[in-house]
Amino acid sequence: MFPRQVFKGRNMKVLDISAAMQGTLIFSQPVHIKINGSFQGDLVTKGVLEIGKGARVTARIQGEIVKVSGYVKGDIQALKTLVVTSTGRIIGNMRTPNLNVENGALIKGNCDMPLEREIVEELKREDSSYAGLAEGARSDVLTHEDVSEFLQR
Repeated sequence: MFPRQVFKGRNMKVLDISAAMQGTLIFSQPVHIKINGSFQGDLVTKGVLEIGKGARVTARIQGEIVKVSGYVKGDIQALKTLVVTSTGRIIGNMRTPNLNVENGALIKGNCDMPLEREIVEELKREDSSYAGLAEGARSDVLTHEDVSEFLQR
């Protein structure tokens, strides 16, 4: 369960992905993404990212709020909160200022819990691959605008 203050005042579109996908997804505007299928690649989101109970994700993940109820192999950086439910499985390192792990969750990796502002400042300073992704440096990237246009059809 997410803390209630996380959703206060947010008007986010929900994108439910139940298919198999591969590549890079970048959302520069707040969105609520639910992955219930499989995904492989990179995920960079603002808003909420939920990995559903039956999902299998192999990815590098950067998001504001991340909830894992399925299987994730890869590093996760949650700028605000990371929630791992009782059915969640993570193989990879985690970095978040707030971590909520339910009884029964399985985690194999390291966890770093700096202050939220430290993560944001570090991302601004670094010339990391996440910074390049966030600027839309790659031409094969699916943007928030692309998804919005698709949803309006």
